[in-house]
Amino acid sequence: MIDLAFKPVINPEPAHLSKAQIDAFNRLGFVAPIDVFDAQQARANVAYFETRQRTESAACFHA
Repeated sequence: MIDLAFKPVINPEPAHLSKAQIDAFNRLGFVAPIDVFDAQQARANVAYFETRQRTESAACFHA
């Protein structure tokens, strides 16, 4: 059986999260917000999906 019980993080020298983020995780059970994409990649993703949305919408009306 897999143990899914919550266990607080104990890390005296965290490499990526701040102590405040680790404390919040231990209190709340999640970390937010987290950066997944840098600003340039986020803009590229928005442009891609906006173009895709226009293309797909146009295809629906001309089908």
